Amino acid sequence: MSVRSRPRGIKLSWLPCARGFCCSKCQRTALFLPLLLLSFAVTAQADDAKTLQTIRTAVRENFSSINSLECEWYYQDTVANRDFVTWEWAFQGEKFLLLHELGHDIGNPEGIESREWISFNGAKGYYIDYDPDDLSKVRSILRSSWPPQQYRNSATPLRLLGWQVIGTDETFLALLDKARLLGKEEIEGHDCWKIEATTQKNNRLTAWIDPAVGYWHRRLAITFRDYVSDNIATEFGQFDDLALGGKRWFPIRFRHRRGGKAETVLANIRINPTISDTRFTPDIPDGTYITDEPATPNQVSSYSGRGNAGFEAYKKNVAEEAARLRAMGGPMADASCEGWWTWPTVLFLASAIVLIVGGGIWFRAWRRG
Repeated sequence: MSVRSRPRGIKLSWLPCARGFCCSKCQRTALFLPLLLLSFAVTAQADDAKTLQTIRTAVRENFSSINSLECEWYYQDTVANRDFVTWEWAFQGEKFLLLHELGHDIGNPEGIESREWISFNGAKGYYIDYDPDDLSKVRSILRSSWPPQQYRNSATPLRLLGWQVIGTDETFLALLDKARLLGKEEIEGHDCWKIEATTQKNNRLTAWIDPAVGYWHRRLAITFRDYVSDNIATEFGQFDDLALGGKRWFPIRFRHRRGGKAETVLANIRINPTISDTRFTPDIPDGTYITDEPATPNQVSSYSGRGNAGFEAYKKNVAEEAARLRAMGGPMADASCEGWWTWPTVLFLASAIVLIVGGGIWFRAWRRG
């Protein structure tokens, strides 16, 4: 009788025998299998923790090592191949400038061109309103001790790069500390690590991190109850780090999955340049109307070059003009109305009242008669 021998080099001592799990050998095997599976699970968890720690360290380095940045960014209509509203963006620490000279809003490319200045120099924030009839003239300036709110609403790269997360005051870096690793997933042909975190308002942030481009996120999505903000970095470039030396990756083009046909493009990128403090403070022409600390109890208005005395002189001129009109026979003009109530205005209002009342009386009589 021949005996079938097992292949050499393969140990089968842990396999159950033909009698099933009733013998002592099989009982030992039944105890060993869960321990083996647990060992695999523990090893996988350890590998995931190591990967997640690598991702956190690399992403933090990306953000914390950029202390200053200069670039231009604009929206591009990928269907019509047109660019709209090119912004100049610069920041250094807490200081920033967001400026667009002339451009059309992407929602109204044939409309009126506009100009806008938003900045903060570390002590004062500025928002400049230009005269729509002559964009070379400054109409008024809001100046405050805090950064203008318009910056958060207008600086699209803040959200695309992760410095600002829609729907929360938390940053991508803060959410990274409580993120969990979901595994690997391919984004447009690139292998990425997929991570997920929950914001304080129970919105879900999902990021796909690509080690091939310095651990920048290739895709960043914020899921709300009935809306998803989903942006994909479709192009990266390598740029000189002017402070640390060497080349580093930086995203230069984003596609908005739910943003219609527009893409956002970053150009003329300079990483860690030295920026003069004067860059963040606008030149204020003499005679410009300025409101300091708007919408606060400390709000004060003045004219540049003349200070509060200039504003008081303006109010005095208004009062004198109202007094002059009153002396000409306008009994409803006084020092506080800035000359709006003149005799033509009074006669027009009186005539309108007579017509309305008379018309009402005639209509009632016509209905009865």
